[in-house]
Amino acid sequence: SHRAAAERRSKNKLNGGGRRTEHFRLVSERPVREHKLVAREYTHVQTGARVLKLDSKDDNKVMVAAFRTPPQNAHGAPHVLEHSVLCGSRTFPTKEPFVDMLKSSLQNYLNASTYPDRTLYELASRNQKDYANLVRVYFDAVFHPNVVKSEEIFLQEGWRVRCDKKTGKKELKGVVLSEMKAGLATPEGILETESNKALFPDTSYRFDSGGDPQFIPELTHKELVQFHSLFYHPSNSYIVFYGDCPVEIELQMLHDSIQEFEANPESIAASTIRMQPALPSRVHVTCQYIAGEVTDDEGFDCDDDSQSDHSEGGEEEEQSGEEVEEDSGDDTREGAEGKEEDKEDLCEEDEDLPHVMLAWVLGDRMDPELVFAAYELARLLVTKEGSAVKQAVLGANLAASVDAGVRQQQRQPVFYIEAKSVPDPARFEQTVIRALEDAVSRGFSADELSGALNHLEFELRQDEASPVGMTRAEDALCTWIYGGDPLALLMWEAPLRVLQHAATAPAARYFEGLAERALLANPHAAVLVAEPSAELASLVAAGEVRFIERYCRARGDERVLRETRAMEEWLAREDRPEDLATIPHLALEDVPRKAECLSTRELHVGDFRADAFACALNGTTSVAAAFDASGLQAADIALLAYLLPRMPTRRHTCAELATLADVSTGGMQIAVGAYPQRYSGSAVPFLLASGKALAPKVTDLLALLAEMLTETDWSAHARMREALLEEKARLESELRCVPELFCVTRARARLCAAGAAFEEVTGGASYLSALAAACDEARESAPALASRLAALAKRALSRRHLRFFVGAEEADLQATVKQLPAFTARMPDTDEAAAVDASAADTSAVEDDEALVLPLLVNCVAVVWRSAGPFTGATYAVRKIAEFDYLWPTLRVHGGAYGAEHRVDRDGSAAAYTFSDPRLAASVTDLRPSSLAAFFEGGGVPATPAALEKYIISAAGEQLQPLTPVERCEQALRQLLCGMRDEDLQRELDELLSTTPAAVAEEAARLYGGAGTPPRVPACVCAAASADALRCDKAARALFPVVTKLL
Repeated sequence: SHRAAAERRSKNKLNGGGRRTEHFRLVSERPVREHKLVAREYTHVQTGARVLKLDSKDDNKVMVAAFRTPPQNAHGAPHVLEHSVLCGSRTFPTKEPFVDMLKSSLQNYLNASTYPDRTLYELASRNQKDYANLVRVYFDAVFHPNVVKSEEIFLQEGWRVRCDKKTGKKELKGVVLSEMKAGLATPEGILETESNKALFPDTSYRFDSGGDPQFIPELTHKELVQFHSLFYHPSNSYIVFYGDCPVEIELQMLHDSIQEFEANPESIAASTIRMQPALPSRVHVTCQYIAGEVTDDEGFDCDDDSQSDHSEGGEEEEQSGEEVEEDSGDDTREGAEGKEEDKEDLCEEDEDLPHVMLAWVLGDRMDPELVFAAYELARLLVTKEGSAVKQAVLGANLAASVDAGVRQQQRQPVFYIEAKSVPDPARFEQTVIRALEDAVSRGFSADELSGALNHLEFELRQDEASPVGMTRAEDALCTWIYGGDPLALLMWEAPLRVLQHAATAPAARYFEGLAERALLANPHAAVLVAEPSAELASLVAAGEVRFIERYCRARGDERVLRETRAMEEWLAREDRPEDLATIPHLALEDVPRKAECLSTRELHVGDFRADAFACALNGTTSVAAAFDASGLQAADIALLAYLLPRMPTRRHTCAELATLADVSTGGMQIAVGAYPQRYSGSAVPFLLASGKALAPKVTDLLALLAEMLTETDWSAHARMREALLEEKARLESELRCVPELFCVTRARARLCAAGAAFEEVTGGASYLSALAAACDEARESAPALASRLAALAKRALSRRHLRFFVGAEEADLQATVKQLPAFTARMPDTDEAAAVDASAADTSAVEDDEALVLPLLVNCVAVVWRSAGPFTGATYAVRKIAEFDYLWPTLRVHGGAYGAEHRVDRDGSAAAYTFSDPRLAASVTDLRPSSLAAFFEGGGVPATPAALEKYIISAAGEQLQPLTPVERCEQALRQLLCGMRDEDLQRELDELLSTTPAAVAEEAARLYGGAGTPPRVPACVCAAASADALRCDKAARALFPVVTKLL
């Protein structure tokens, strides 16, 4: 039967040109003017598989295969299956065809995602041959995966009990298990999961589709196979094709994969997403999240980061002597922006406090007007500076930060308001409800409504990120999988016009009415309080131990040891040559030879000049004012950049500024960053003030930016402290979510990599220390902090250290540059000597390898080192080989980490790191450059040019990523500030495409140390783990002379 199926597929292969679509019925054909494409819906006659072709001139072709996969329990079957189907299939039987394709493809997106009620398999490539290869591999993976007959795949990706043959120690391992454990460390993730349980008690949304780590070990291979049989049927599939590939080719590839199936009504019925009936009243739920631990016992000390990080408190910049007015004397301003009031300091930002979410079920996901309006309502009520709920909550010190949004990736959208560090949840709830009532009673001004509608339209019109076809496909699926019109969100102009008319009609009170109906009068709501628990991590660990004990008692230790040995033999088994030969791949001649051109040119208006970049931005102009921040204290520059757009000015309140920005611009940002200079060990720090607007509104954009930069009301001490607490809460949340990035930055700062010290102090763990100190200072000595920042602003924003970047349509460039001298004239004309050398004084990296203590259930490890010799194009190929052939199998497949990555920078620094990693000491060893060197010296270098070719192709694909116009503008600015040139990027691409096995061996020796070429600096190690993890792993504890508690 397998041979017969193969013969049918062979007969049906296309041999060029347009092809028939007789296996599919055309359901509809409609133009989508908003995105300049034509949408065609098809149905596969034999199985009922649904297809949507978004026919576009875009050469970046996209395919998304979606299946409705409502979870039936908390075992995580949808998530484990999402991982497992990519581990070999009938036609492509290698163990990791997903990785094999990554190795040899020009893809610019290749991934899979588990949503609350569906699973998506997504890919994109500009190369037609590559796109067809990827589509065939993905279709075979989802419809004919090897996991249905291979329990080993399930054990690798889901869970297994491993017994160490030397020590007898038993542990639970599994990639999905590690990933979901990481989620337990984030209060935000826990609140989202618990809110779905509370709001949808009668539907599949009550279960986390990713799996609860407590219940993932109850998932069996048999259950997984049954889940695939039921839900991964063509009758339950929704396939989206986007781009310029002929639809006949795409339909034929799909038919070839599903021609042996027949329609399955059971699959459709089982996957139908039911609506949750409204709850009679608001429910209250209490849950727990993992809190920080006291870690100065059990035989090891824990440094407090605010003490071990010595740079911020050591030296202060001299005061300018400028007096900052403490009281504006204007009682009409918001109290939170004007003077400091006598308020009870409820929010103690240095202790773990509850996180709270208020959530409401809105209605039907298939109503685009409702979705658009709810999105803007969240901004009007909560997230905009000066909005009613934010002002009420922060002004009363009831939370460190408050946010809002709309969860749209499910049948019934959820509007939520979420707050961090809430000392009194009951009072917080009352305050939010009262603020909503006041906002509805007061109403929104005409300017606020105009700004909200302008902001929404700007968001809908602008493509921010590539691949744009992926966004189109996901928008279509949001309604399509529920039986709605797949174009409901894509054809957004009509619902937007309806919304604009309804919201601006005289006395309409549209948004006020929506807030009343959807929030205040809506009983289908929940209040969730996530309380900190110092015992939760231990309870989870104890539960694992009990499960392992029961498992081993039931099976016997000898059997568990045999199963471990068999599994490790399977993991170590290499693919057969004939299986590897099934993987389709490109040839070097398929790779484009031309790198993207992103160089700017100088435009002059009299004696004034600016760097300009012509780009098709759909009538939008992007402007960036870059202030060289060399010599200024990095921590204070970061505080200044964060506060400037969040403070009132002498002319406007925060709310007024936010409304003006919505009315006239597409957004404004002020940020700091260090830009490594071309092939050197140095970096230049810049403060960037940027924004975008339609060409006729550029004057308003520049006026608002100048006001934010030069007219700050530094007497608004209460608002200053509120903003600092918000930033601290944001950084703490980020630290829990992506601790690996903090570890990499920390270790790079110790290595003194280009710009790393600045990055650490302005965005890393040391920035958290600086924020904590600033919050204390704002509470105890606000006038001094305000005076210091005001003085710093005069130095940092000097016109003498300013350069401009303008990105716009060619016709709009000159007109924009003509307006820049007026902006420049408003900047201070100072050139004071720098008080501090930022690159020396601001680094807070410790001298020894360091462990960051965080409330985590899994770890991350980063190893950073400096290589010898110059950076070349061959570096990209070596990095790909290291990632795919060493880090992936060693750290992920065998080690159980969710991921392991590798970066190499042009300054000669390199990093290898893991995330969601159950190991510590073993991962440190595996990530060291000496281990990578041993891999390459032990046969890791491809033996022939043909064997090397796929890695070159993969690396080239990374260098040739398609960019949206917005991304091209951003990349051109970065290239400008780094001093890189188009010819540099072209040379790197040329070197990469001409890389030989001998060049790989030479480059690997340079990067990792080899015979005669050891790294010039020993490796720096930084890990993040819980205190318990460090206590349990004695080998790891010995590796880290410094242990620093962050949360």
